[in-house]
Amino acid sequence: MLRDRFRCVALDQRGHGDSEWSPVVDYRIATHVGDIEGFVEALGLQRPIVVGQSMGGLNSIAYATRHSDRLRAMVIVDVAPEISTAGADRIRDFASTPELDSPQAFLERAVKFNPLRDPAVLRRSLHYNLRETPSGKWALKHDQRRRSDDAMRSFTDDRLQLASEASKIKCPTLLVRGSLSDVLTDEAAGKFASSLPDGRWVRVENSGHNVQGDNPRGLLDAMTAFFRDAKNLLIPSRNRARAGAAKR
Repeated sequence: MLRDRFRCVALDQRGHGDSEWSPVVDYRIATHVGDIEGFVEALGLQRPIVVGQSMGGLNSIAYATRHSDRLRAMVIVDVAPEISTAGADRIRDFASTPELDSPQAFLERAVKFNPLRDPAVLRRSLHYNLRETPSGKWALKHDQRRRSDDAMRSFTDDRLQLASEASKIKCPTLLVRGSLSDVLTDEAAGKFASSLPDGRWVRVENSGHNVQGDNPRGLLDAMTAFFRDAKNLLIPSRNRARAGAAKR
């Protein structure tokens, strides 16, 4: 829905989608930042707007602590250094779904996990997020090794460290919270946004953690308003901006 005004590029981060899994199980935030640095350089993106949700949002925040002078702006969707443990654990449990017999079995599980989402949208999403294994079963395109207890402890340490580095982020930043999210609270969203030199936050109604899937129109409206209000962000389509989106 942004293609008429921006060049949009979606990145499958390491261990996700069709990108390679780390042979040494390195999924630290700093390593993800290194990947984003290489991605931006390889595509020659000039002052991109970085958009990240969930884990991609944390990686975007970390990238901005190093390179906010190179960013036109940043949009973070339903995540901050301070999150609700119960909501994060629920996502971790779903992402750890073992191999199942069919895509339909995954769809049934996904509908129970996120009843807000249109099943047709979930089916399309799963089409890109599942792979058939040699045994004939189906699995998520996630490296499940990154869910080990040690890996999660390291990731939590990295996430909490981001709070102390927020003041380094100078670019205009919008934090979007799904109104029904059990991961990010209003209090945590406001706290993080206020810690940024140029930060603001907005609540998108009728959406949970996955705002982009639950209420895409609401997310688009929030982003468009942000681009309109933030100086020099909304560029006419004849001078299309380059926008890199860090995918969850």
